[in-house]
Amino acid sequence: QQAFKLLLSKLFNYTIVHFQREEKIMKICEYPHIMNHRQIHLLLTKQLKNYNLSLNKGDLKTGDFLNFLKQWLLDHIVTMDAEITPYCKDKKAQLEQAFAKDISLDCSILDEGKIL
Repeated sequence: QQAFKLLLSKLFNYTIVHFQREEKIMKICEYPHIMNHRQIHLLLTKQLKNYNLSLNKGDLKTGDFLNFLKQWLLDHIVTMDAEITPYCKDKKAQLEQAFAKDISLDCSILDEGKIL
């Protein structure tokens, strides 16, 4: 169970970094639904944090957590994130420039075994 706790905390920390990066992409690409997408990121982050709390209390239902991950993959990543792509087609240079000089996303949190 300790390994699962570490894995879940790393997933949470990675999610924060990933959402920061994705929101920066949406801003650069002038994605018109950015506010709604951000709200969904906040909800997903809250749900993930709640699963971590359940795990720490010893009452995490593994099936529920796996369903959450499946829905996240299918509904959010495959569907919602894919909707951003057309807005980024003509923004390749801006994206490369923004991320080439981007040092604000600190990935060292990925190696820590705690939730931010």
